[in-house]
Order: sequence, then C-alpha cells, then structure tokens
Amino acid sequence: MSSTGSAGPGRETACPVGTKTVSVNVDVVFELD
Repeated sequence: MSSTGSAGPGRETACPVGTKTVSVNVDVVFELD
C-alpha cells in the first residue's frame, strides 16, 4: 500500500485498532506529498 517504508512500520506501531482508519488516511497524504 505504502511506497515509503519509513512511514509503514512507524504508523502501524503507533496506531491502535481504532485509529487504524486515520492512519491509512495519513499514509495516503504522505504519498501525495
């Protein structure tokens, strides 16, 4: 999903199940930026 490896493991470890949806949105922003 994410081409940036640094953002991948970082968001997964920091986000719980509830915030997983928000994490995905943030990851998309990183790719667009």
